[in-house]
Amino acid sequence: MSEALQALLCSVWIDTGSRPDEASFMMTACVFRGLAMEGACYPRGSSKVLAERLVPVVERYGGRVLVRAQVEKLLLRDGRCVGVRLANGHEIFASKIISSAGYHATMQKLLPVEEVSDEVIPRQVPGVKDSYGFVMLNLGLRGEPEKLGVTNANSWYVPTDPTTEGDLEMWSPLRRFFEDPLHSSKDIPLMVTFPSMKDQAWAQKHPGKVSCQVLILAKYEWFEKWKDQPCEHRDGAYEALKAKWRDLVLEQMYRMFPAWKGAVEVADISTPLTIEHYLRATRGGAVGLDQTGPRYTDPKVLNILDCVTKIPNLYLTGQDTFMCGVTLAQLTGVITALRMVGFVESFKAIAQSVLFLRQQ
Repeated sequence: MSEALQALLCSVWIDTGSRPDEASFMMTACVFRGLAMEGACYPRGSSKVLAERLVPVVERYGGRVLVRAQVEKLLLRDGRCVGVRLANGHEIFASKIISSAGYHATMQKLLPVEEVSDEVIPRQVPGVKDSYGFVMLNLGLRGEPEKLGVTNANSWYVPTDPTTEGDLEMWSPLRRFFEDPLHSSKDIPLMVTFPSMKDQAWAQKHPGKVSCQVLILAKYEWFEKWKDQPCEHRDGAYEALKAKWRDLVLEQMYRMFPAWKGAVEVADISTPLTIEHYLRATRGGAVGLDQTGPRYTDPKVLNILDCVTKIPNLYLTGQDTFMCGVTLAQLTGVITALRMVGFVESFKAIAQSVLFLRQQ
């Protein structure tokens, strides 16, 4: 296989949340086929509509949805999980507890260390680290999309080097970038997406405005020295580093989209520390656990990540129990629910769903 073909087949690697020389073949193949061949969908009204549609269903069946109710600790009694304690001290009890916070966040931050040994529940998944984070440049552009040269399609930029055989290869630029991201080259591997162009309701509400997000896979270690400083109050060195990232990425955007010069009204940069703060993601991991081979092939790892934990009444759901991606993470909710109710009830639910679909 030629070097150029390798670069093409791996070109959407950022979507895996892992480096192309580390990501599992399955994940790389899935994102390449899924986007390039199957396409994608986007909610009319942006991602907030997902919550707006789901919350009423939860409440209709007797549930409650609490916002800004940070869970501080899982409550155990006689070895069984019986509830959660919130940061304000309020305790909520239930017959079954389901965590979608991610494996490491659940077991390292919420599970009482003194009550459950590491032999029963490993705090760290062996051989699997947290995923990379992102440096994200969020842009607000003023102008008509046609004049700015943007559509609802994503763009991926993959730096390459010429080879002695006259081919193009991506691996050397990739290694240089991760060794020294700000000085290795002015060419940064990145993805460009336009959320406003995907939202069919956007143009009517915000004519003449375009939102853009540029994503660069990033190591937590690049920003780790500032992790203990409060968000939005970190020192000048951190802000200077963010500004350097912003200017470098903007320069590359102007090369890719010359019509953007003079059209950028907002340019806000975020780092893996931002993801860690606002999403409580362990070490700023953007897609939970890293999407490497052992994550999907090691029987011990698969057993640890089972949605039914070794603590009675405690269940896991979300991307760490199956695979990353919005749709697949949502599917894990169905999988966890079916595992909770057992085979007979699961069979009934599936049969009813099939019957309903046939009647449509």
